[in-house]
Amino acid sequence: MKRAAAILLVAWLVLSAMYGGSKPSLGGDLWWSLAAGRYISEIGAVPEADVFSHAAQGLPWPNQEWLSQVFYWKVFNVLGPSGLIYVKLVLSVLFTVILAWLGTKRSGSAFLGISTAAAVMLLWGYHIDLRAQFFTFLGTVTLLSTLDAYRRGVRWAAVGPPLVLLLWVDLHYGFIFGLAVVFGFFAAETTKSLLQLPADPMPIEDARKLGWVLLASIVACALNPQGLDALVFPFDILDTASPWKRVIEWRPPRVFRGGAMNTFVVYVALQAVVAGLAFWRAPRRFDLTDFGLVVVTAIMAFTSRRFIALFAIVGAPFLARNIATLARDTGARKSAVYELYRQRGTQAAALVGLIGTVWVGAAFWTHMSGLVSGGLFDRMTHAERFPVGAARFLQKNPIPGNIYNFYPWGGYLIFHLKRQIYIDGRAHAVYPDEMYYEARRVDDTLPGWRNALAKRQIDVIVHQSHYPAPLKLRNDSGWVRVYDDGFASILVRKNADTAPFLTAFGEGSLWYPETPGAQLFLAELDNRAGRRDQALDSMTRVLETHGPAGEKAALTKREVERAAVDFAPDQKAGGTVEALEVSLGRYYQAQEGPVEGPFSR
Repeated sequence: MKRAAAILLVAWLVLSAMYGGSKPSLGGDLWWSLAAGRYISEIGAVPEADVFSHAAQGLPWPNQEWLSQVFYWKVFNVLGPSGLIYVKLVLSVLFTVILAWLGTKRSGSAFLGISTAAAVMLLWGYHIDLRAQFFTFLGTVTLLSTLDAYRRGVRWAAVGPPLVLLLWVDLHYGFIFGLAVVFGFFAAETTKSLLQLPADPMPIEDARKLGWVLLASIVACALNPQGLDALVFPFDILDTASPWKRVIEWRPPRVFRGGAMNTFVVYVALQAVVAGLAFWRAPRRFDLTDFGLVVVTAIMAFTSRRFIALFAIVGAPFLARNIATLARDTGARKSAVYELYRQRGTQAAALVGLIGTVWVGAAFWTHMSGLVSGGLFDRMTHAERFPVGAARFLQKNPIPGNIYNFYPWGGYLIFHLKRQIYIDGRAHAVYPDEMYYEARRVDDTLPGWRNALAKRQIDVIVHQSHYPAPLKLRNDSGWVRVYDDGFASILVRKNADTAPFLTAFGEGSLWYPETPGAQLFLAELDNRAGRRDQALDSMTRVLETHGPAGEKAALTKREVERAAVDFAPDQKAGGTVEALEVSLGRYYQAQEGPVEGPFSR
């Protein structure tokens, strides 16, 4: 029974890790990370200046994530896109196991350690996405585990923090948080030892040795391509006047509105209540070091939503310990799996493990089946939110000139087009504040937006179709809309360099992807150019393939009707080929007179 209970608890933990780690998240940063990893691998060095933006070319690029970028690229290149997802799942399991181990050691309860770690992954796993920040989460739990081992008397664990930070400093800017944690532990544990404060103050000699650990950690953080500058740069984003703080992940969470953010409020309240009760019941068992760390990360989470997952991670072992304090005297138990040494505890642990394994396992199986059937990598990275068709169009039709792009799409375009763009998700790491305001001015067509395009010598615009800039430029005689799939549009400035492609566009000889939006746009172009048979053929093909009853149904009946009405505004088309034939045939008869073609009436 004991072995069965232990197996079920571990199975529940592993499945929770994989389920949380498999939740799709917007992969905007992943794309420029892959592009950077590819570039670094090709040249064999970390660039000191920007190479991806024509507007920021040559500006300093303090890249503290180069190692994670190379790692992601190597996995992507060797194992393929899906392989990258599976590696993420493996790392998610590793991260969750370390977190559960830490919670178990802090609480003296394997059940509480596993339960809190599983809850973190189930509730906030979508925050732990495919980008460099993943290694801050992994580095945090690893660092906390080594520090906890040291204060429990495992003296060799003192080498852990410098080694972790030596690697972390080149994986993600979050290493500065890790260094702050080491400083916090040194200050808190020294104070506890001197004043004999709770809980379990270590001998003063051991506390003082943490000063050497801190010094070694600082040296480790300085051993990176940026040197000591790396210790300063992460604080730039703390400037309240920085416009980059308006990027959504840097904004404060909307804690009192509906949606996922409410779980954050509940978690904060739970932490506060349980901590208060634990302190009231057993003040000598209340750990002030852990409490300070949790309070600091809570403040960070209320300041910026990107820190919510970090707070959840740091708070999990603290919550497990405080619950254990309320349930029993943790000091009387030396076993980390005490539940399995009592029959009722074993039975309860086995039951919870069984329920958790079955419930999470079923949810994970259903979830993964849906992801795999729709394309694992595309579903995991929300490919539908990126200009897939537009990027393919530019790959096949390499229209020259400087590109202006929608900010969230920058990394995707860098990776797939292998050419410079205007701006991407590296934000303040590369781009001056001026470019944030300039991009907003162009996007929303604020005063001076045309001058900004001229200043940057923009010849190609890749943007969301419904934004003001592409909508206004549709009717500008100096620009030509050469692509529009209803989600992304491409506009090209008329000049000598782009003239050959614009001529090919006028002749209908450019390549377009076989997506419903692109093909409907192509049909519209053929229709306007008088190539009516081609237009009707395109419309029929789109409807038969992507309509509600098609093999690759991507269009709803309403979208089909809307597309048909664009061709025949005086008719209300149905959702069938026949209805479209009638609608288009009547349209051409009304506009051009009798037309010979497959849909003539």
